[in-house]
Amino acid sequence: MKKIFKTTALILLTLCMSSLSAQQLPKRAKNVPHPDHPKIDKDMVPILQDMTAGEYISEDKKTKVPWRLFTPVDASENNKRPLIVFLHGSGSRGKDNFKPMSLAYRFFDADAQAENPCYIFAPQCPKGTGWNDFKKIGNKDNNNFTYNEDPNAVMIGVLETLDQLIAQYPIDTNRIYITGMSMGGFGTWEMLYRRPELFAAAVPICGSGDLSKVSVFKDVPIWCWHGVNDTTVPVKNSRELIAALKAAGGSPKYSEINAGHGSWEPAYRTIALHQWIFTQTKSKK
Repeated sequence: MKKIFKTTALILLTLCMSSLSAQQLPKRAKNVPHPDHPKIDKDMVPILQDMTAGEYISEDKKTKVPWRLFTPVDASENNKRPLIVFLHGSGSRGKDNFKPMSLAYRFFDADAQAENPCYIFAPQCPKGTGWNDFKKIGNKDNNNFTYNEDPNAVMIGVLETLDQLIAQYPIDTNRIYITGMSMGGFGTWEMLYRRPELFAAAVPICGSGDLSKVSVFKDVPIWCWHGVNDTTVPVKNSRELIAALKAAGGSPKYSEINAGHGSWEPAYRTIALHQWIFTQTKSKK
């Protein structure tokens, strides 16, 4: 009897394992955390649907950039509110126009908005594209590259849309901030170079940039974050950018934390970061 029971249990276990294998659970690249490929919480979907959505289309029709805008409830011409430009990582590219804003929930949830009401602008890179293009110099392991003379088509679309939103909504132009993670961190650094006069502060996370261009935005308050164990975007990228900024006369903040590539999760959970960014204003410079 015991032998029959063991045999039956073994068969059931084998069937269960086969079923799990057949489901082909999504694989993740090494050291890429789950938050980079999120499943949107079903409770968040109606919130996202209520936000303003649009799409930038270039004149030649070749570039389309979906975007979503969160609007604070109390914004008005007599009560202008700050705006955060939120640049997602490579795992959220596409055209669904949901994933990028879902990553910004720590800025638009009820508690965050009660403390720091703000607009949030979250564009989405099409698949196969990025926020920037650059030319690599030297071997693949170093941080030496240079931006092209002009921004790429996606960044042009983001900047043109941003200018339109600023003209259309009661946004406090002295308090426009930018943050981005991974690929979005790369985009944050370049956007600082392209439009340094636009931003009151920036929070690039686990990204990289052109070391030769940092003097252009050395006076913009920056709080850079990177995980010391990041094997996707090496931590030395941020170290070198911070060193270059200081050498140029800047005073950036830098947090190197005990994390891998997903350093944005602990960063965006940090109360001090939220307190810091919303106190930055161009009128105080």
